[in-house]
Amino acid sequence: MAHVSMQSGLSATTETSSLRDLLVKMQTVWSAVANRYVAGGMLSHLDDRMLSDIGISRGDVESAFAEPVWRDPTTRLALLATERRTGSRELNTETLDAAA
Repeated sequence: MAHVSMQSGLSATTETSSLRDLLVKMQTVWSAVANRYVAGGMLSHLDDRMLSDIGISRGDVESAFAEPVWRDPTTRLALLATERRTGSRELNTETLDAAA
């Protein structure tokens, strides 16, 4: 009888952990989609000179928004802007690959 109780306790813990993991993943995807919507609206109103002022190009924006919908384009754009300022393409490529 004690063995059955222990087994169901482990199962409940596993189910709770799985549910928690699922909720965290859903929240991450929701945040990425929300950021995509907000950033897309803001960036679409900027001309090429303004984009250049923040260290990105129109092509960078198009490239970042071509990523799958669950990826946050602002992460890629921030890395590209940093890369231009510092000239450290290799470092940021490794960081971008790790973030994906």
